[in-house]
Amino acid sequence: MPDAVGGAGGIDPTSRARPGVQDSPELPGAEEDAPSFQDTLEKALGEVENLEENSRETIQAFIQGKEVEVHEVMAAAEEAGIALDMLIEVRNKFLQSYRTLINMQQ
Repeated sequence: MPDAVGGAGGIDPTSRARPGVQDSPELPGAEEDAPSFQDTLEKALGEVENLEENSRETIQAFIQGKEVEVHEVMAAAEEAGIALDMLIEVRNKFLQSYRTLINMQQ
């Protein structure tokens, strides 16, 4: 007979254990060889910097009259601009998350 509180099959609704799910002391993806947030951020900053430098070099080569097509100059400049815009958005989201956490602690 089902219990009015416990439900059928002897399942305790107040229990936090879930069938088939084991408690793990480690967070998912928290492997020792996984890159840290700092490493990932530094890599992203380096890539944006490389794209900016490539854009500057392509523009300089075009201005000096070297064999660089206009579409290559435009593509390099646009790629660097998009990467910078994305980096700014990541920064904005990070700051927004930080502010949310700070407000939750108050």
